[in-house]
Amino acid sequence: MEPHPRTPAVEAADLALDAAIQRWAEAYELVEPGDVLTEYVVVLAAQNPAADRPGRTRYSWGSRHDAMPLHHVLGLLEVGGAAVDASAESDDDGWIDP
Repeated sequence: MEPHPRTPAVEAADLALDAAIQRWAEAYELVEPGDVLTEYVVVLAAQNPAADRPGRTRYSWGSRHDAMPLHHVLGLLEVGGAAVDASAESDDDGWIDP
């Protein structure tokens, strides 16, 4: 995936998303006080009910500031999937220790 052009609108949207994800993680107690957001990957699913095929779903993704190398994205998705699996199977706190 090619990086998106870094327009002022994109820069502003990135900063707003950083702040929103930080607030969301704090509200759901997914981070501890003092934790700093370092990376994220957003996975989207969208449907257009007005399209010719209204049940068709478009999936896409983006990384923090559209700047994460693909191997970081894949690693974060793999670790995130392991955290979801672990929390589904126990009362795990979501942390994965190396």
